[in-house]
Amino acid sequence: MSRARLECEFWQGQKGALYCQRYHPHDMTGPVGSVVMLPAFGEESNKSRHLVSGLARHLAGMGYLVHLQDFYGTGDSEGELQDADTEIWVQDLVDYLAGQDHAGPRVLMGFRLGASLAAHWLAKRLVEPSRMVLIEPVGSGRRYLDQFLKLKLAGAFGPDAGTVADLRGQLLANGALEVSGYTLTPPLIAGIDATELGNDCPPPGVQVDMCQLSSAEGPPAARLKKVAEQWQAAGAQCRALRVRGEAFWRQQELVPVADTIADIGRLLE
Repeated sequence: MSRARLECEFWQGQKGALYCQRYHPHDMTGPVGSVVMLPAFGEESNKSRHLVSGLARHLAGMGYLVHLQDFYGTGDSEGELQDADTEIWVQDLVDYLAGQDHAGPRVLMGFRLGASLAAHWLAKRLVEPSRMVLIEPVGSGRRYLDQFLKLKLAGAFGPDAGTVADLRGQLLANGALEVSGYTLTPPLIAGIDATELGNDCPPPGVQVDMCQLSSAEGPPAARLKKVAEQWQAAGAQCRALRVRGEAFWRQQELVPVADTIADIGRLLE
């Protein structure tokens, strides 16, 4: 396995400059393929950065050119989350992919909400990768957001605390709602709500691996197996897998990721 060379840059997206990390294979005549990574959302993105960056270096060491980009309004990219939505994110992704011309397979790899957005965009034929790897994809964007909104309710007590439905009503009425430092808007939640893994079946011809992280032995969780079976019945090339690792998005401390990186890397050998 060769070493990786990191290059950081900003490039102009639809509404502002987007921060991109590009991991190049070192001492190689050309990449064997490319991997574009779509990050998780909010604090889940922060908790997964050591996994994502370590995996990017590992895959570059295997010969892949790896792209890791912050969506507009997130991370180190320009803009504020309140000015972003998933239509901007997917158009930026499409424009970015159109400007990359590399030999070999093009792999789209997503983490948590990034994985579900990737599946949704592929199902709508907005992106056309050769292969897709989904790391712990969110099953339902709406339920995911409901859980996120509960963070705001956690600090409220008494009869005026309200419900998730109340918060959604406030968001629509006021045009924005701040939750744990993140400002959500109707266009953003509409795009996330639209993701439903079971309904977002990929087209035939694209190999899809859905990965559950677990330290236990055995088959993947029933929820991923069910989705894989639904997609297979519709003609998609899909499999659900269990890879070694821990649920990084639920942990207060950073979790070990060496086994996870090794297992995911083997999928692309």
